[in-house]
Amino acid sequence: MIARTATGTLLAALTGALTGCAVPVIQAAPVTAPQAAAQVGDRPEPCRFLSQATVADLAGDQRTQIVGSANTCSFTIGGQFTYQINVQPDDTGRFESERDRLFKDSVPVDGVGDEAFFRDGTSITVLGGRKADSYFAVTLVPAVSDPAGAGGAAPPVAGGRNNQNQNNNQNQNNQAQNQNNQAQNQVDQAQAALADAADADGDGVVDADQDGDGQIDAAADDDAIAAADTDGDGAVDDDIAAAVQAVADGAGAGAGANNGAGANNGAAAADDARGVVGPIGDIVDAKARLIDVARAVADSI
Repeated sequence: MIARTATGTLLAALTGALTGCAVPVIQAAPVTAPQAAAQVGDRPEPCRFLSQATVADLAGDQRTQIVGSANTCSFTIGGQFTYQINVQPDDTGRFESERDRLFKDSVPVDGVGDEAFFRDGTSITVLGGRKADSYFAVTLVPAVSDPAGAGGAAPPVAGGRNNQNQNNNQNQNNQAQNQNNQAQNQVDQAQAALADAADADGDGVVDADQDGDGQIDAAADDDAIAAADTDGDGAVDDDIAAAVQAVADGAGAGAGANNGAGANNGAAAADDARGVVGPIGDIVDAKARLIDVARAVADSI
C-alpha cells in the first residue's frame, strides 16, 4: 500500500479537454513517505508503478520511453500515443466523486482493480480505477485527435482496424480450409466404402488377402474376392489396399490432429498468461491498450 497525502483534484482540468479543447496538464498530488524506487542495475526505475520491462511489454516492442516522479508517470509509444499515470489516495471517495462529476458519460470496466470506468474522448481518453484505498487514472493523449471519440462508448477491442484486415484474411483462409475439408471428406467417404466392402470385419486386413502378400488367397470366398479384385487379375487392387490401409491409419491420425490442436490452444493460453500484446497500429489499438496499462498499474498497488 502506498502512503501518501493528496491536495487538489486528480483531473479537475479535464472537462474541457474531453470535448476536444487543449490538452490539460494533470497536476500530481504530493506524496509523503514514498516507497523506495526499484532498481535497474545501478539506476532506479523512473516509475514506481510500472517497470521499464513492463512498459516494453505494453508497448508491443515498439519504441518507447518512460519518465516519472513520486506518484505520476508517463510514456509514449512509437512517438504517437502518450499514456499518463496518476495515483492518489481515495481517502475522500475521490473515485466516485470525479467519475460522477467529470466523467458522467463514462462506462464501467470489469477486471481492472476493484472498480473502474472508461471515458472515450477526442483529445484525451481516460480510464480511472479504484484499488483498495487508492484512486488511479491512466490518460491517453494521442498526437492526433480522434474525431470519432465520444463519451458513452465502450472500450474498443484490441486490434482495431488492423485486426479487421487480419480477420478478413482469416475468414478467407477459413473458407478455403472448409472447401479443402469438404473435398477431403468426400475422398474419405469413398475410401471408407471401399474398405468396408474389402475388410468387412474391420481388422485392417483385406479379407481376401489374409497373408498380406497382395495376392488373392485360394481359400477366399467369392464376395471377398469381388470386393478386393475388381479386375480379376488375382491381385488385390491398389486402390482397395490403399483404402483399407487409410481407414486403419485414420484413428491414429485423428488423435494426432487433436493433440496438435491442443498444443496450439496451449500455446495461445500461455501467451495470454504472459500478457503478450501486439504492437499498436492506430488510435483504436491505443485506446484498447488503456485496459492493459490500467491493469498493470492496479497490480502494482
